[in-house]
Amino acid sequence: MHTRGKEIKGKDTKDKPRCKIYIFCEGKTEIIYLQHFENKKYNVEIVPIDPKHTNAYGIVSFAKKFIKNERLNLDLGDRGYCVFDSDPKSNPDLRTTFNLLHGCQEKGLYGIFSNPSFEVWFALHFKEAPHGKTAAQMKQHIKNLLAQKYPDYSETTDIYEYILPWQVMQ
Repeated sequence: MHTRGKEIKGKDTKDKPRCKIYIFCEGKTEIIYLQHFENKKYNVEIVPIDPKHTNAYGIVSFAKKFIKNERLNLDLGDRGYCVFDSDPKSNPDLRTTFNLLHGCQEKGLYGIFSNPSFEVWFALHFKEAPHGKTAAQMKQHIKNLLAQKYPDYSETTDIYEYILPWQVMQ
C-alpha cells in the first residue's frame, strides 16, 4: 500500500501515482468527450463525478463540497473542473455562479465555460465556430457537420476518434 505522491518500487518497475482530474458537468456529452484525455504518458486519471445537478450553480456548489472533502493533492497535479454552458435557459444566473467560483483556484477548482454549449468545442475541430447561435442551434449545427459519418448522432454519441485528427495537442 502507498500514498499518492510517493513512488511505488516493484521488481523492475517504478510507477508514480497518477494525478486526478475531477470533471463535474451538466450531462453525458462532456464526460464522453473529456474522458478521452486520460493519459498514462502524462500520468493523468480523468474522474467524472455526477454532481446530480444540471445547472451551473448546483454543479459548482456540489464541486466545492466535494473538493473540500476529497483534499486534492495540488502538488501532484490534482484538479477539479466544473464544466457548464452559458445557455440562459439552463443557467439563468451565471454571475452568482462565477462569484461562487471566486477564490477556488487556490484549492484546485476551476470553471470551464462553453458559449453557448459544449458542442462549440466540437465545431472548433472543423472550422471556426459560428457566432450568435443558441445552444439548440449549435447542437443542430454539430448534427449537420456529422450527418454523413454519424447519421444517428445524438449528444451521447462518442465522436472523439473522428474529430481527433483536427485536434492540436501540445
